[in-house]
Amino acid sequence: MYQPSAVHQPTTHKPPATPKGARRRLRLLMFVMLLFLAWAVVTLVGQTGKVNSGQKDLEQLKRELAQVKEKNAQLNLEMVRYNDDEFIGQKARKELNMTKDGETLYDLQE
Repeated sequence: MYQPSAVHQPTTHKPPATPKGARRRLRLLMFVMLLFLAWAVVTLVGQTGKVNSGQKDLEQLKRELAQVKEKNAQLNLEMVRYNDDEFIGQKARKELNMTKDGETLYDLQE
């Protein structure tokens, strides 16, 4: 038969003592996590530097491309002008001192 005890003592719940092996594993896990975090930060900083450098290079190349496109447009315009016979005649008279039949060339030196 069950009989309650006369003196009832409250039970205290103490957490079980952690063995040394569990503590060691926890420390090792924390150390590994810390190493991983350090590696991730170093990698992130390095990648950020590379991205910034790449963006600067990209901006420089865009500026160069704009200059080359402008020069290309000027050369295309000049090419169209050189297909005009009148323009070629003007260039020949001005730069090579050539004349048309019946024209007289006057050289005025100061």
